[in-house]
Amino acid sequence: MQTAIGQTQKEGKMKRRILGKYLLVSASSAIVAASGSAYAQAEAAPAEDVQIGVGEIIVTAQKRSENLQRTAAAITAIGGDNLVATGANDLRAVQNLVPAARFQPQGAATQVFLRGVGSNLDFGNVEPTVAFHVNNIFVPREGTSQPLFDVERIEALPGPQGTLYGRGAVGGIINVTYKRPHDRMETSGVLEGGNYDLVHATLVQNVPLSDVLFARAAIDFNYHDGYNESGGDSRKDFGARLSFLYEPADDLSFYIWGTGVSRDGHPPNLVNKGTDPDTFAFSANAFLRDRAWDDLHPGPLAATAIFGQPIAETQEYELWMGGGQFDIGLGDNLTLTYIPGYLYLNSGSRYWLGVIPADKRDDYRLLTNELRLSGNFDNFEWLAGIYAYRQKISGDFFVGKQTGPFFFLASGVDSHRVKGISFFGEGTYSATDTLRLKLGGRYSLDNRKAHGVS
Repeated sequence: MQTAIGQTQKEGKMKRRILGKYLLVSASSAIVAASGSAYAQAEAAPAEDVQIGVGEIIVTAQKRSENLQRTAAAITAIGGDNLVATGANDLRAVQNLVPAARFQPQGAATQVFLRGVGSNLDFGNVEPTVAFHVNNIFVPREGTSQPLFDVERIEALPGPQGTLYGRGAVGGIINVTYKRPHDRMETSGVLEGGNYDLVHATLVQNVPLSDVLFARAAIDFNYHDGYNESGGDSRKDFGARLSFLYEPADDLSFYIWGTGVSRDGHPPNLVNKGTDPDTFAFSANAFLRDRAWDDLHPGPLAATAIFGQPIAETQEYELWMGGGQFDIGLGDNLTLTYIPGYLYLNSGSRYWLGVIPADKRDDYRLLTNELRLSGNFDNFEWLAGIYAYRQKISGDFFVGKQTGPFFFLASGVDSHRVKGISFFGEGTYSATDTLRLKLGGRYSLDNRKAHGVS
């Protein structure tokens, strides 16, 4: 009997259909928006002056604001409005919108794969190979399952990104950008309902406190019953965020934000796949039950449930995260940027690996600082910076039950401290409108101390 985590061909076809529908909806939305724009302009200008087209898409995955079409990278950028329209409110749902991606749930974590590169070992001493960032601040593995609400955009950048993002980005990066406060009064929200008693609500309030100081608050609640037959894979999540933006001059911008998340639902149980339920022989696309999400083992399968039938287990999940971005214009097209960040995450998740129970606990404390200088002149753009971090981790992963028939510690991280500093730089020379040359490098010093059992 095999427990499968990978996607099947059937799941791949489903994903392509969903992506096709998403692209169709996006194209239809663009046409409607363009038509509305054309109608509005026709009131004030002759027909020959009306221009209809796709607007500029600005991305920041290369640590500078630039046009997506002029970025020398395979970036997938998804706007926050499209996330709402498609019902994607966490990273696991975003995988349907990103080509060649697999964002697989396992307990409180989300395994992130881009173009087949990633890590599925969910231990405290194993770091992911695709880096997940929120507002350009690194987030460890268990933090990838936080809800996504009031989001400006998500950018997925596959391939090695070590020059700008350092270690842990050999397979690429995912960067989530929250919506910033602005100078207009705004009240907005989302209310969704569906089967499995789904209730999802988001409320956002933006307030200009003065001509130069703006505030934004958002809260999010998401509830649904379990998709697993046992009741596992349910959700009862609450998130809140508060942010401020201070812009006293055109070349000064001070942005700070903080967010908190609590998750109290039942983690998803893994189902058995790859075994013919009649012959118990290997069959790549076979599930033990007619319904793929059925995690129970009744009837003839009861003999395989050596620990008893899977149940809806509990979890504790608390995340607090804060950061900022301070931009100071120094003249002559020079900008100094400082990005501090802090994360506290405590997670305890119990779930079933097919017919085997597991218990996973993690505690993270992470402090990061990035200081960089960027500029441009003539046809040359450049940036250079310093990045420093300190991360403390502890946690364990138990498999089985103490009451039998077996019980062992798969990973026990009593303490794991890793810290480092790095220096990086990158320059881009535009030889012509269609030819650009890029050169970059990074030098890093990392130090690790750990104690435990694996």
